[in-house]
Amino acid sequence: MNAIRKRWDDIAMNTKFNLAQFLYAIELILDSTCFAFDGRFYEQIFGSPMGSPLSPVLADMVMDDLETQRLSSLNFTVPIYYRFVDDVFAIVPRTKIDEIVTTFNNYH
Repeated sequence: MNAIRKRWDDIAMNTKFNLAQFLYAIELILDSTCFAFDGRFYEQIFGSPMGSPLSPVLADMVMDDLETQRLSSLNFTVPIYYRFVDDVFAIVPRTKIDEIVTTFNNYH
């Protein structure tokens, strides 16, 4: 939701909803997700659902925020960093692996 708020000026140009309405619609979509597996139905209670057209868009926004915030907070340069949706390939100094893992894992 923070990622959407942060980008609201860009999003607002493409919708007639105000921010509160838009966030409500997103929450409604995320909170009313169920799926079937092995003949049984389940309700997803957290996160964005796999297979939903909304999930990759939200993942991209969150990952963009994570990269921007966490990479700039490091006291060293990450020479190679690539991302596809939520998969990351990075080359970092061997002595900095623990630091980068901790830094990224502390993002919420």
